[in-house]
Amino acid sequence: MRYLFLLAVGLSVGYGLGFQDAKQNDQNIVARLVQMVGGSTRDKLVTDVDSQMDKVDPDSAAAHKK
Repeated sequence: MRYLFLLAVGLSVGYGLGFQDAKQNDQNIVARLVQMVGGSTRDKLVTDVDSQMDKVDPDSAAAHKK
C-alpha cells in the first residue's frame, strides 16, 4: 500500500511540475535539452553537398552549372 501511495504522490507532483513548465515554455523539455546539448556545435556542421563539391573540384562544378 505504501508503494501505491508513493507512486500516486510522485505522479501528481510530476504532472504538476510538467504542467507548470509547459505553461512557461513554448518548447517541451526534450527539445530544450537537445538544443542546450547540441546547440553550440550545430552551426559548425556543414551539410551542403554542393558547396563541399565546389571546394573539392571547382572545374567540374563550373561545368555542371552551365
